Amino acid sequence: MAPFHNYTTKAKEAIHRAHQLAVERGHNQVSTAHLLAALLMQEESMVLPMLEQLEIDIAHFTDSVLELIEGGSGNTAVSPSFQLYLTPELVRVFEAAPRISASFNDQFVSPEHLLLGLIEHPGPASDVLTRFRIDRAALARVLSDIKEGKIRDVDEPKKLDRASLTNLKDKINQMVKEAESSGGLDIEKIIMELKEPPEIINQEIKRLLEDGTIYEPRPGKLRYLG
Repeated sequence: MAPFHNYTTKAKEAIHRAHQLAVERGHNQVSTAHLLAALLMQEESMVLPMLEQLEIDIAHFTDSVLELIEGGSGNTAVSPSFQLYLTPELVRVFEAAPRISASFNDQFVSPEHLLLGLIEHPGPASDVLTRFRIDRAALARVLSDIKEGKIRDVDEPKKLDRASLTNLKDKINQMVKEAESSGGLDIEKIIMELKEPPEIINQEIKRLLEDGTIYEPRPGKLRYLG
């Protein structure tokens, strides 16, 4: 599977859950239907609020998606460690996700961008979305309205003041510095140890990279320059 270093933790969790759903059902590939089911099971993302704004019956819709993956191909059970294939449709969704996030002026791919990618590309997920009369234009409009504050009954992402951002940036810099003797530090470890939203942490990492204090020899790994 391709690296997802520009994906939020929530987006990565959804992808991991999609893989688990395929394994649990003995499928030999992860499809767009598995990803859609994972997104619907996820809490604290904008996917469900977006669908609720379109007055979708979430319970009925989720049941339909779960029925879809229960009826998927694959009768032979596979080990949880088995490397599954991604369907071509799912690969196209992942390839499109960074473009979709950029179109909303977002630096990182979040679950809502994956949802828009699913409806853009033909496949089992887009089929069931279409059956429930969920179209891309409506979803994109709802997402834009949420971001512009026109819809206010959705939890807003946490924001930090300037002093807190500076403090967070210094903490990240110190963590990378201390890990230099052991070959650097994984971004995922920073996100796990710090108590701030991944989007904010990634934003400060980007600033440190721009400052030249740290560098990224490979995606997801940080080294200290000083």
